[in-house]
Order: sequence, then structure tokens, then C-alpha cells
Amino acid sequence: MSHPHYSERTAKILQITLLGSVSNALLVGLKLFIGVFGHSSAMIAEAINSLSDFVADLIALIFIRISGKPQDKDHHYGHGKYETLASVVMAVVMMGVGALLFYHSIDKVYAIVVRGSHLPSPSHLALVVAVISLSLRRGYSTDIHPVGLRYSKVQH
Repeated sequence: MSHPHYSERTAKILQITLLGSVSNALLVGLKLFIGVFGHSSAMIAEAINSLSDFVADLIALIFIRISGKPQDKDHHYGHGKYETLASVVMAVVMMGVGALLFYHSIDKVYAIVVRGSHLPSPSHLALVVAVISLSLRRGYSTDIHPVGLRYSKVQH
């Protein structure tokens, strides 16, 4: 995914982020399907979490492309500060998702405790999907860790 206007660092970060976004998109679909049809609130919450990761990946892809541009007459020091803006946008998205999941959890507990609602037992498929998800995430994090160390702006 080399682009003539991007550094090796930016091109590699774009490649890794694109891989993560594809992985997250697949996990959203799989977790949501199993969560709904397998009666697993936890898996639906995981689907929402993966959706927020996917949205964060899309935000990152946009801002990486912007921040990876070289300096020009209007940006004498380059576009790197957009990485900070991307971090703020992603943090707001994550806080929103956290608030949504918190509200949903409180609502479920209230329904069970106060209204006596029945909580259906999740299907065994939910466990299988959880293991698949953990395996994908572990493999992905193992792949990106060395890239993160190599291209990090923070000196180790």
C-alpha cells in the first residue's frame, strides 16, 4: 500500500489500520448475528464494542492520510498535529459507546431486578465466537506490536 506522497511509516500505519478495520467489520457482523440469534446480551455488547473499534479505525484512516502529508506552504511543520485531533475524536466516540453500554447494562439489571424480566440463556455459539474473537485480536495485536514499536513517535 505504498503511496508516493506518504512516508514508509504512514504507509505501514495505513496498512495495519486497514487490516484492523476489516477484522473489526467481520467481528461486528459475526458478534451481532450470534448475539441476537444466540440470545447473548454480552455478545451484542461485544458487537457494539467492535463497532466502536471499526468507527475508530475509519477515523484513524482519515486522519492518518491527513497527518501523513508532507509539509507545504500552509503547514510549514507538516500535518502531524492532526494525529492529536484524531485521538480526541476517537476518545469522544469511545466515551459515547461506553455510556451507551453502561445505560444498556443498567436498563437490563433494572428489568431483571425490578420488573422480574427473564434473561434467556445464551447459546454455546456465543462462547465459540468469543474464542474466535480473542484469537483474532491476539493475532492482530501480535502483528501490530512490532510495527508500533518501530514507528512510534515516542522514544523508548
